Amino acid sequence: TALPIYIMYKGLGVESYIDVQKFKRCIRKERPEWWNGRRVWLGLDLSLTEDNTALAMLTEDDGKIYAKVWGFLPKDKVDFKTKKEQVDYPRLAREGCCFPCGDEIIGYDFVEQFISELPDKYGVEIMQLGFDRSNAISTVQKMEAEGIECVAIKQHSSVLHPATKLLK
Repeated sequence: TALPIYIMYKGLGVESYIDVQKFKRCIRKERPEWWNGRRVWLGLDLSLTEDNTALAMLTEDDGKIYAKVWGFLPKDKVDFKTKKEQVDYPRLAREGCCFPCGDEIIGYDFVEQFISELPDKYGVEIMQLGFDRSNAISTVQKMEAEGIECVAIKQHSSVLHPATKLLK
């Protein structure tokens, strides 16, 4: 049987929503040049300690939504998180899916530089950066200083359903 993807809501338990087999059909081989010339929207969820920081880059092409997502975690907690979460973070780091940065906490400077380099690395035009307000004020100010329009996005289970349904 197929394993479901679980959407975790802090304090509300676990809800199975998207079958992992359906999700896997959407995976395509990485081709950075495919992004060249595309307008993209970014989503950023910053964290501090044990949580991961996530950055998503999305675009639309011919009615389909394409996403590339990266994770960032504290460098000194890679072994701990690998054991606790049973996620092979060293492998994901080698594959360029996640980046250990900072020490005991996430290195926001690394994340900010990563965002700043996306136009050169992928040839994209950043249209907006959506962010959750928690821990984001300094980073957002820096991104706005670079000319990136930043939009606060409420992060709560009451507003996650429409976006999740759209991606489904």
